[in-house]
Amino acid sequence: MKESNIWKRFFRWLVGDRKESTAQHENEVETNLKGSTALLACLAIAVFYVIMCLTDVLSIDDTKALIMLLIAAPCSLIPWWLCRLFKGEGRVLKYLLIGAFIIMCCMVQLLLDLRSTIISVMPMIVSCWYLSRVLTRNTCLINMVTALAVEIIEPESHLNKISTAMSGVPVPNSRIGGLMTVSTSVVTRDLTGEVTNLIMKTAIFVVVGAFLYKVAARGERMLRMENEYARAKSRTRTEMDMARTLQQSVLPKPGDLPPHPEFAIASCSDPAKSVGGDFFDYYYVDRNHLALLIADVADKGMAASLYMMISKTLLASTGKRGHSPAEVLTEVNHTLCEKQLQAMFVTVWLGVLNLETGEVICANAGHEAPVLRRKGGSFEQLSGTHGLVLGAMGGIRYHESSFTMSPGDTLFLHTDGVTDARNATGEMFGAGRMLETLNGHAEEPPEAMLNSIRLDIAEFSGDTAQYDDMTMVIFRLKELKPAEGVTLVPDRRGLEAAVGYVDGVLEESGMPALYANRMRIAMDEMYTNIVSYSGAAWSQVICRADSAGAELILRDNGTAYDPLQREDPDVTLPAEQRHEGGLGIFMTKKLMTEISYSYSYNTNEMRLTLRVPESA
Repeated sequence: MKESNIWKRFFRWLVGDRKESTAQHENEVETNLKGSTALLACLAIAVFYVIMCLTDVLSIDDTKALIMLLIAAPCSLIPWWLCRLFKGEGRVLKYLLIGAFIIMCCMVQLLLDLRSTIISVMPMIVSCWYLSRVLTRNTCLINMVTALAVEIIEPESHLNKISTAMSGVPVPNSRIGGLMTVSTSVVTRDLTGEVTNLIMKTAIFVVVGAFLYKVAARGERMLRMENEYARAKSRTRTEMDMARTLQQSVLPKPGDLPPHPEFAIASCSDPAKSVGGDFFDYYYVDRNHLALLIADVADKGMAASLYMMISKTLLASTGKRGHSPAEVLTEVNHTLCEKQLQAMFVTVWLGVLNLETGEVICANAGHEAPVLRRKGGSFEQLSGTHGLVLGAMGGIRYHESSFTMSPGDTLFLHTDGVTDARNATGEMFGAGRMLETLNGHAEEPPEAMLNSIRLDIAEFSGDTAQYDDMTMVIFRLKELKPAEGVTLVPDRRGLEAAVGYVDGVLEESGMPALYANRMRIAMDEMYTNIVSYSGAAWSQVICRADSAGAELILRDNGTAYDPLQREDPDVTLPAEQRHEGGLGIFMTKKLMTEISYSYSYNTNEMRLTLRVPESA
């Protein structure tokens, strides 16, 4: 085995080893294999001639026939064996094959006295198969010189006989028999004929060689173009694979979120091409709100994937600033329309879930409505307001709707690639079959449920190519997040309860009494404003405190109003000259270290921060 490997390495070194996959290389390998087969056929013909000679069927000298066989055997078998051993691979094989053909043609002319032009041009024709201008040109030149040399030196040629006769030596004539003596006029005439014959044969070689050179040149150009196309296609495929990897990497995964015992989520996006226009997203807006988003760019391929990246970035950056779903869609639509990307738009469904209450506030820009299953029930499509797709027209304002999820409920988001999946007959998967499939796997965990749905769609489609990008998100609420603080009805009794709650937190915190009283006064002023002016149906009070300071958060679902925008009253004026109101927020600003206001998801939020100095 070891010795065999040594010989194999030696011959591989001898014939070369080229592994690049190009059209030129593939053609060379195929021609090597076909040429070696043709050599084997030549050997079979030589064996047939020898048999005919040995049985006196042909009147050819047995010695010449045996010499022809001895030459033909190695010239045919060695290149054939090397081609089979290395499967046509190797830089030197083509030269061995062309050389073998030239030797075989010369041998036929010298030994069998068959000076046929067709036989002479055979090596040139074989070299043309390689579609190489250089190889064809060199073969034509070498073959022409060799063939003409054979014409001159062959013992039976007229030139040889004429030159012998002119020297006064009787010339044997195998065709006529006996000896003949040639006169000067005859010599001149025959010499002129032979020279003319050589000129004609040379002209034939030149014409045939020029034609074969043109054929090889054109074939070489075609192979080069095919090779460049193959390289470009391979490069494009590599770039598309990289784009697909990049696109998939920007889509979130459940592991990207902090630990979330309150819910389970599974998602997938399967583009119809290497890259697609569908995408989904989920992220925490704050500690109590989770955004769920699914979108579909109205196209497929590279253009859709680029538009998808732009849209996803805009939606995420806008949504994480705490805007409501309608505000997010309105702002992103304005930005996309400013970019003036013709014939491109995206459908979006965006919902924000309050993990403490289960309320989902959502806005829809032309996307398929989500499907909801109540615990123990069946999946049903939700109704809601549909707005215009994003990027189609500027100046559009989107509206919100809401629904509430309870522990055990499951929300299914999808793009139209799910319902538009087709089978071999052109039948679509459809919304009805989708709901039937969802209900059939409703009790499975989200990840298993997602895999089951994908398998069912694949089974329905069979061998039919995927028609459109297909994206799904399955969200299941396991439990509500324990609410911080207290939730109250904003009235006088609610005010008393809020005061009692804050007093209890401050007493346990160890905060100095002076600063604890400042927080109590601020809380009383701000909550009184909620009771008196907000018109809210509920309010939430959260207080966190320790010896170093305290933070108070007041939330309500009343009318949006930012008290910090109110101009501070001029306290230097007498009371009867000052405008009514504003003293409570003014005093709160003076008492607190920091104060901020925000409005999102139909909720006002005031955040008051008080820090205790180290010297206190």
